[in-house]
Amino acid sequence: MNNNKWDSFYEKAADEGDIFSMFMYVYSLDDVHLWVPQHFHNAGELMYIAEGEYAIHIGTEDRIIKAGEVAYIDSLTPHWYSTIGDARVYVLVFDKKINDKIFKEKVFPTFMKKSDASPLIRQMFERAGKEWDVQNIDYKKGFTYALIGTLMQYYPLLDRKTAKTTANFVDILKYIEENFREDLTLEGLSSKFGYTTTYFSRLFNKITGVNLREYINRRRIREALIILEQNDRMPLSHVASLVGYTSWNTFYRAYTSYGAKRKK
Repeated sequence: MNNNKWDSFYEKAADEGDIFSMFMYVYSLDDVHLWVPQHFHNAGELMYIAEGEYAIHIGTEDRIIKAGEVAYIDSLTPHWYSTIGDARVYVLVFDKKINDKIFKEKVFPTFMKKSDASPLIRQMFERAGKEWDVQNIDYKKGFTYALIGTLMQYYPLLDRKTAKTTANFVDILKYIEENFREDLTLEGLSSKFGYTTTYFSRLFNKITGVNLREYINRRRIREALIILEQNDRMPLSHVASLVGYTSWNTFYRAYTSYGAKRKK
């Protein structure tokens, strides 16, 4: 599998408010191929494969998961996925507060094999999926607790291999998302959020997989590509200024490094 790491981004919408989102993907060989670029969020995520196969990358692992299997994505873990032929896939994104309340310093295995629980899990997803959009937050929260409780009966929780990242880092990612057009620096951000520059740099690299400058460049170029998709006649010099570049040369280097790859 090709991991397009350059396209990794923080999914801010997954961490706003009381989040309980369910998505059902149903694809056949005649459908447009689905590819969700690498991203991460503070919310937890569970994926159940009802039919077919799915290619998924979580953290540093690439897998093909099959019908009856479950994948768990922990907070701030980069991941991406794509379809392989016919597939029916359920994805549940749930509030991080549930993660903290239930799991504490424990986690589900990242990949959970098909078990005796698989038919029940499928039934739960299919029933909830039919009425999810019209249900209130209490129903969605109750379903999430019931699903996690069912999984815990069949899949023992594991100790986290590394120390849990502080919730403060999510505030940093949100701040960058809202201000990536500004002149953000390692020194400025580390001071604003109470870190030493050296520690902040190591932490940022560990979470995002890239350094701060590269992350900001990728975010700006992703925004530039969105603008160009909406208006492909807009001069690149104007696009550069809209996404935060004051130097044409800096924009052009970033655009050819990331933007050209995106267009292929």
